[in-house]
Amino acid sequence: MVPQWRISFLVAVAVAIALRLASPGFAPAPLPELRAPEVIAQWQRLTTIPSQDGQLRAVYGAIPGAKERSTFSLSATYFANTEGEVSRFGPPEQQAAMAVVATPEVEYGHFQRRDEKGDRVVSTACLSPNGAITATAERFARHRRLALTPGRWLAWVMGTQELRDWRCLWITIAFPAAHTPSETAIAQLWQALPPFSAWFLPQAT
Repeated sequence: MVPQWRISFLVAVAVAIALRLASPGFAPAPLPELRAPEVIAQWQRLTTIPSQDGQLRAVYGAIPGAKERSTFSLSATYFANTEGEVSRFGPPEQQAAMAVVATPEVEYGHFQRRDEKGDRVVSTACLSPNGAITATAERFARHRRLALTPGRWLAWVMGTQELRDWRCLWITIAFPAAHTPSETAIAQLWQALPPFSAWFLPQAT
């Protein structure tokens, strides 16, 4: 026989979920202001363009004494709600050209393009609030499921948080094709990214 306390608990949970589903949705939050980290692994920020509309651009160069001698440009765009398929964030030719590099730690898109500065090797991925770095909707969704902790369920029932956190900071890193680091170095660069929260300016109160 099922204990009475367990039945009461399940009924309370079911009622709370029903009330939450019937309540209005969360109001969209304003776009946050982004900031470029001063140092990422063995690269330091050289220049930056002020954040606007949830985007930023910056250029990084190797710190003195570093093994790598290249520079790279970085762009970051904030998405409040996305499925995490980074190939769809760019133009159609990017989707056709992009290959996905996956390791146990990170997953990123990889392709070449030509711009006004010449041939570039581009690496692109989603940085999630839980620190996951992904390039495909499948791996992005898997990390969203892993983030469904009891605390998040409780916050959702109480109406203080969405059940799943679909935010993504879409980061694109472009190296000159003639001075591209090894695949191992690029993966290490992704792993060295500051946490999600470090990319945002404090919200004014």
